Amino acid sequence: MVCAAFDHVNQQQVAIKRINGVTQEETDCRRTLREMLLLRHFTHEHIISLKDVYTPAVNMHNFQEVYFVTDLMEFDLHQLISSNQPISADHTRYLTYQLLNGLKYIHSAGVLHRDLKPSNILLTQECQLKICDLGLARDAPRTPYTQNRISSYTATRWYRAPEIMFGAPYTSAVDVWSVGCIVAEILLRRPIFPGRTYEEQLVKVAQTLGPPPPDLLKSLAPPAARKFAQSRLSHFPKRDVRNLFPYAPQALCDLLARMFEYDPSKRITVVDALTHPYLVAVSIGPRTGSVGIASVPL
Repeated sequence: MVCAAFDHVNQQQVAIKRINGVTQEETDCRRTLREMLLLRHFTHEHIISLKDVYTPAVNMHNFQEVYFVTDLMEFDLHQLISSNQPISADHTRYLTYQLLNGLKYIHSAGVLHRDLKPSNILLTQECQLKICDLGLARDAPRTPYTQNRISSYTATRWYRAPEIMFGAPYTSAVDVWSVGCIVAEILLRRPIFPGRTYEEQLVKVAQTLGPPPPDLLKSLAPPAARKFAQSRLSHFPKRDVRNLFPYAPQALCDLLARMFEYDPSKRITVVDALTHPYLVAVSIGPRTGSVGIASVPL
């Protein structure tokens, strides 16, 4: 639960997030501690700022909840996408730039977010963006993560990269795939790959983009995943991402195509994405909130 409050000491509005049952499950405890440590370490305009942490507990026997005090934002990207509020081309470009800029900082710290989705992207009416919810974040590996080294739960299913669903090793490229899904959702005003299971999720991806390259599957995926891809995914025709968004700028379609690259080693990096022609005008221009967003009903 999150509520707005006023900090009388620092004379500013803040948000207070209550996290219940932090000591009931070890997994929840670890996620809460991980998020607290990362947010205390991070200082960036596009990442939510942790101002204070407290608990009403007086000892470990009644320690059940923790409160995070953070920046006060007005709504999240999911609420904006689900509303009737128009999202202009300038809004889309500026939101994409801010999201990638925040993610660049996270990756530069050697961390993968692993749970990027619209509800974890907070906004103000002035179009200022901040990434939140780092409970699933992990240190970036020098070699790709394998499923036996780290939990397989990474990101809400609709935003998961194919290599995760195939049970293959993965790197920071999984966050870039998630960004592609989020930007596509801004354009479509709906999720681009809304699968209900791992299998259906992969089918949705193949229906939209075409099948994964056989050579890639042979080098990355375990035998069971290769068998599934051969029987369920190989018959879909190859499709050009640029044709999925006929009203979007060609430069944006090209950027999405690079984000939706099946091969994680060929997928565009956050650093390269920020220098892509689609975002050059934002990165060299004035970084203000001049492309404001009207009030979004919550």
